[in-house]
Amino acid sequence: MDDQFSTRPDLRTVALEIFEITKITWLLAQRSAHSHIDISESEFLALDALQQNGSMTVGDLQRKVQVLPAQMSRIIRNLETRYDQPMVDCAINPGDKRKINVHITPRGLAAAAGFRQQ
Repeated sequence: MDDQFSTRPDLRTVALEIFEITKITWLLAQRSAHSHIDISESEFLALDALQQNGSMTVGDLQRKVQVLPAQMSRIIRNLETRYDQPMVDCAINPGDKRKINVHITPRGLAAAAGFRQQ
């Protein structure tokens, strides 16, 4: 009976295989979707946080999405400039001029909804 169990893959191996299959399936669904919105997972997480919380400072958004500050800067820059219309806009925080507030735009709301639907 020990021989039967020694030939079975361990749980970690099975979990990694399931993760790879899931990832490939998700990527194929992304490619075959008819949506012209192609945002990254990090961009979606930022848009989702903004949708749930309204306006957020860059620092608060960075902590919510759990990325490094440099990554958050790139995500925000992409959401502002990479697409046909800005998905976020930024403004100086009126209460603390050292901080920047980030707001989601109607285009960002639509992109988040499209990503969530896919």
